[in-house]
Amino acid sequence: MTTAARASRISPLIGTLVVATAYVLTAILGQVAGRAQHAAIPIWAPGGIAIAGLIILGTGAWPGVLVGSFIANLIIRGQPGAAALMSLGNAAAALFAAEMVLRFARGLDTFDRAQDVLRWTVYAAILASAISATAGAAARFGFGDWPTYLHGWLAWWISNVNGALVVAPPLLLWWRHPAVKWSLVRILEGLIFALSLLLVAAVVFGVPGSTTFDPTQPRAFLLFPIMAWAAFRLGARTSATMMLGIAALATWATIAHRGPFFTGDLPQSLALVQTFLATVAATTLVLTAAVHESHRAQRTAEQSEWRARFLTEASAKLSESLDIEKTLAAFAQLAVPRITDWCAIRLVQDDGSIRQIALATTNEAGHSRLDRFLAAVAPDKDWPQPYMEVIRTGKSLLIPEITDAMLRQATHTPAEFELARSLGMRSTITVPLVASSGIPGAMTLASCGPDRRYGPADLGLAEELGRRVGIAVENARLFARSQDAIRSREDFLAIASHELRTPVTSLRLQVQIVERALNEELAHARQSAELADGADGLERVIGLIGVLGDDSRRLVRLVGGLLDVTRIASGQLDLQPDDLDFREVVRGGIDSMRPELSARHVPLTFDAPEPIPGRWDRLRLEQIVANLLSNAIKYGEGKPVDIRAFAEGDQVVLTVEDQGQGIEPAFVDRMFERFERGTTGTQGLGLGLYITRQIVESHGGTIEVLNRPGAGVTFTVRLPRIFSQPVRGGKNA
Repeated sequence: MTTAARASRISPLIGTLVVATAYVLTAILGQVAGRAQHAAIPIWAPGGIAIAGLIILGTGAWPGVLVGSFIANLIIRGQPGAAALMSLGNAAAALFAAEMVLRFARGLDTFDRAQDVLRWTVYAAILASAISATAGAAARFGFGDWPTYLHGWLAWWISNVNGALVVAPPLLLWWRHPAVKWSLVRILEGLIFALSLLLVAAVVFGVPGSTTFDPTQPRAFLLFPIMAWAAFRLGARTSATMMLGIAALATWATIAHRGPFFTGDLPQSLALVQTFLATVAATTLVLTAAVHESHRAQRTAEQSEWRARFLTEASAKLSESLDIEKTLAAFAQLAVPRITDWCAIRLVQDDGSIRQIALATTNEAGHSRLDRFLAAVAPDKDWPQPYMEVIRTGKSLLIPEITDAMLRQATHTPAEFELARSLGMRSTITVPLVASSGIPGAMTLASCGPDRRYGPADLGLAEELGRRVGIAVENARLFARSQDAIRSREDFLAIASHELRTPVTSLRLQVQIVERALNEELAHARQSAELADGADGLERVIGLIGVLGDDSRRLVRLVGGLLDVTRIASGQLDLQPDDLDFREVVRGGIDSMRPELSARHVPLTFDAPEPIPGRWDRLRLEQIVANLLSNAIKYGEGKPVDIRAFAEGDQVVLTVEDQGQGIEPAFVDRMFERFERGTTGTQGLGLGLYITRQIVESHGGTIEVLNRPGAGVTFTVRLPRIFSQPVRGGKNA
């Protein structure tokens, strides 16, 4: 339970009574001890208790200081007027100190920073004590005898200073950290420290003091190394407690005419004790705070380094796959137990519902109970859960301390409440998953261990993780949508190309039939004198039909290319290998392009000196030759094309070389991609070279291009001679 929670459980009336009672008891004991020794005590404990009480319980408990001081002074002096003035001064001093410390020195956390300790020294010790001393000295001595007033004011003031520096700090530090959790090593170190302190105390205070003060024997300074040890190794709480013990021991030894502070004059000796204690207390508190800051800075640096490493690991885990459920499950397992005891990730679905995607926990035995709990408290419109509000607002929710009241509010039935309690949740963080498109979900981290409580630093880490998880979710969803779009496009192309192939093929056959019939009619007309005049007209019609035939062949090739692309994309490019002569296969591909070679008047040389037996898919190899030759015809500017086919070890090699202007350098790197066309030609869909590469790679081969700007291009295809197993589909570019 936090210090604020513990303080809130104390009612204002009880707090006021506690402060008043503590003030009365310690004030009476102090006055009794001082009167017994005929000297003022060096530490006014009630002043320190009053300041600590108002800081812990709140400044609203100031009436306890007023009442307690009045009762104590009335009992001690029996003068109501003086008691009232003293009580007003003491209450004002405690209230001023508490307000200043709460506003400017971080209250209970004052002793964590050196600059706050200095503020404590100024506000709570020096200035507040001046208020109390002014009222107290006036009530007791009046202003008639000014030297007496000043002497009394100074003694009153330094006594209250020591109360603020010696008594209040251990009270506040023990209230903030009441539990003692020391390891075996720390316990051994504490025992060694205690023995060392007793030894030094025996040396400093155990030797009877002489009747005169001997400044050549400053044994009290031996205490400084011990206090420095406590500051560096044992922390502020132990140091402040040891300081209180040293103050009590120094006071007792001096009153007993022992130790280095006794000069033979007890009031003078106690004044020395006061000065020494104030100096040591202030120095110890500042030193301890400085050490704490140094350790905290080191821990912060180590935590920052650890968090940076964890964020790097988390980012790597989130980028391993675009399968969102698999990715988030792996991420949740990474987070447990390094930053949380269980992790739940929920995503908003397309229909607006919220579904739990990933759940991981350190306690596998309790996984089913946690799953039942999360299912039992599933939200609805009348019973929303915190993560729904996080998704709606985009604002994180940190619950540092989970109480039973919170669990009752989050559950529907007593059974669900007991189930929630059995999980042992202590603290939770729920953060939105942030993406550019909105809030796709939320992530909840929960701690169940007694030593793990979430704070602002943990919230910052969780929010950064939420941003990275949100980006991963968005990327996965965008990828899934793009895949759906690609599948829709491929399905459309497959259907369209398949449906177009039949009528286009039929159209080409009809054109061939008409062309054949017209040629027969032209031959008959030339043989008949009566029809000779119409021969010229028939020749023109046959020419037009020839153009139509060329266009139909081109259209068949385009539709076939689209169909091949869809087969490649879907992995359905079937290869049917057979025993073949590579030279004859290449010649067949060349023969299929004879009409275009003739129409463009492109000279062609084919060099294949001997048969090249092997095993390949005939139709696909002829398609390779036709595509490369079509490319050479298109971009070769009518210049000669040379084709060579030969064996090279266990491979066969095909080269197609033209003597055109070559390829633009910017186009070389993407010429084998889908729908890429050179700027020097505009016909076609830019699929020929893409399909060629896919067929080559499906056979286990390679294709290379040698670009000679201004002098032409050479394509080189290398294939294994034996292709024994059919491969479904080529590599996607």
